Amino acid sequence: MNRRRRTMRKALVGGMILDATGAPPVSRGTLVINGDKIEAVGQKDDVPIPPDSEIIDAHGLTLMPGLINTHDHLAHPDPTDPLTDYQTEYARLEEDPDRDLFPYAIRYGRQELLDGVTTVRVVGQRGGVDFRYKRAFDSNLAPGPRIIPSGAAINSTHGTAERLGVLADGVDAVRKAVRQNLRDGAQVIKIFLTGAYRSGVAYHLTTPMFSREEITVAVEEAHRFGVKVIAHAFGGPSVRWAVEAGIDSIEHADLITDDDLDLIVSRGTYIGLTLLWFFTDLYRKRTPEKAEAAVQTVRRFHEAGAKLVLGGDCIHGDHAMVRHLEILTQCGISPMNAVLIGTKRGAEACGIAERRGTLEVGKDADIIGVRGDPLEDISALRNVRLVMKGGEIYSNA
Repeated sequence: MNRRRRTMRKALVGGMILDATGAPPVSRGTLVINGDKIEAVGQKDDVPIPPDSEIIDAHGLTLMPGLINTHDHLAHPDPTDPLTDYQTEYARLEEDPDRDLFPYAIRYGRQELLDGVTTVRVVGQRGGVDFRYKRAFDSNLAPGPRIIPSGAAINSTHGTAERLGVLADGVDAVRKAVRQNLRDGAQVIKIFLTGAYRSGVAYHLTTPMFSREEITVAVEEAHRFGVKVIAHAFGGPSVRWAVEAGIDSIEHADLITDDDLDLIVSRGTYIGLTLLWFFTDLYRKRTPEKAEAAVQTVRRFHEAGAKLVLGGDCIHGDHAMVRHLEILTQCGISPMNAVLIGTKRGAEACGIAERRGTLEVGKDADIIGVRGDPLEDISALRNVRLVMKGGEIYSNA
């Protein structure tokens, strides 16, 4: 990977600009970057290039905002990683959830960035490891995306995924867990409301792991400090409790009822899709019907008008975010809307839309250049030729 020294001004010239505002693309455009911000964007003939600019030829590229992965755990084994025995690593992690998995984050963070993902919202890591790798990426000690850290996810004693968080039972304990994460620097709070799949086997997917009162206090405590709260929940009563309490996003949501979906849509709550697990060998062997069911679920959410966002949820290979977008288009979502879900909508869900998610003047210069036109073929997003984060160019071309 090549990383180019940041100059004060850069001009990306001649590429098609897909700004992710929903506007039609600009066929021959210019983007001027001043430091780490976008200074000008538009038709090539309409945007003057300052004389001190470094000129970067973008002919043949589509320039667009970096992708935003709204649900991940970078310091966690990837079941699709050919260099990792996932079952062995998972078993070791269950036995010792405090193992230092920082090296995974460094490796997967680099992969995410070179695949065009410039922001990752982390939703559960023990021991403050997400704060550590955020510092490494922010300081350029290692190449990686911008990180929105959560600290430890909040679980109940009879819950699931203890390897990703801390245990809290009762209103006071939940409140304290939220406060501790906020003190540590969390920019989002994650709470596990239901069970999960364990190596492809369902475990209490609709059973509430917290009471309505515990859920409510988590949301209220985080919102008092302006921090969003997201909930791991496949279905069941806790989905409604959480939405009524003002939760910002329901993650997974595979088994929600039509009534709960209507409530989610009416409240403007986001649904975080994490589809890729159902397409792994691990799940295809044990629950082969889940892949097609996931596609049908996305169609149902889209037709209902739900606000969808995407997350890799530990899966990074095969351009994971792009694979997600490909699945969306297979569900009848247009390539333009798929791009918006992977950029603008992700920024809105994370509360960073004023800084990222679109190519507009004053926003962070988080930009990717891909060979081809993703509005004609969403798979063009696999052909990343340029990655810029904060005005600095990272490239694997």
